[in-house]
Amino acid sequence: MDEIPDVFLGIGGGKTCDVIKCMGDIFRKPVIEVPTALATDAPPTSHSMVYRDDGSSYVYAHLRSPEYVVVDTTIAVNAPPRTFSSGLGDALATYYESVAIHAFGHPTLAGRSNYRRTRIGMAIARLCYDIIMENGVEAYESAKAHHLSQAFEDTAEALTLLSGLGVENTGCSVAHGLEKYLHKIEGIPLLHGQGVGFGTLVQILLENRLESEFLRVYQWCKSVDLPVCFADIGITDNVEESISRLASDAIHDYLINREPFEVTEKGIIEALRKLESYSGK
Repeated sequence: MDEIPDVFLGIGGGKTCDVIKCMGDIFRKPVIEVPTALATDAPPTSHSMVYRDDGSSYVYAHLRSPEYVVVDTTIAVNAPPRTFSSGLGDALATYYESVAIHAFGHPTLAGRSNYRRTRIGMAIARLCYDIIMENGVEAYESAKAHHLSQAFEDTAEALTLLSGLGVENTGCSVAHGLEKYLHKIEGIPLLHGQGVGFGTLVQILLENRLESEFLRVYQWCKSVDLPVCFADIGITDNVEESISRLASDAIHDYLINREPFEVTEKGIIEALRKLESYSGK
């Protein structure tokens, strides 16, 4: 650039928002985000996901969060419905990962490495979960019809503001840890939130939560077209090989072991197999 702007303005989807945050960080300038699709909670957060050519990724942490996030729901409701489904998957993980981080005693995702998670962050993560479970299916139907409804408005708030604040003040665990390695398996290209939604189902099984809770989330995921089995992400052959590869790759990720118990490769494989067993039910 011949001249560095005073403010960086990002208008677009999650990748646009992440790139603009990087530019603002590099040049130490304010950032304003205007997401046109609500596919992730990227707009308000103080980090960006950077993907390598081989499908792997890393977190680019910034010095500050964007100054403003402006959401025009009349624009967002006309985005491709698949992007809204992805946003639902990313938001779903916020609560479950916040509980894991709290039990593990890990610092927050944002700020210095010793910043503790906050109680209000936990409450926001829970509110995000409650809203999407109550309104998410209706909001997704609104997105498919490109019809602005109150359910869409409430869910848009959860996907962008609450999920963003929730994860910033708590952190990430298994759901995001697994998502990073789903992209390395050949199949249908996944949006970030689609992989995170899949990873959340695995996390619930790994944590041995009540089956009634798992089934509620599982059916909800199916209702909003999030992947719930390997066939949904384009893998129908050599599923067992994909399960083993995903587990062996993910077990070494720093996010995976943010649980109040030891996460093992065997445990991930068993959770993936169990999730696969629900396919077709």
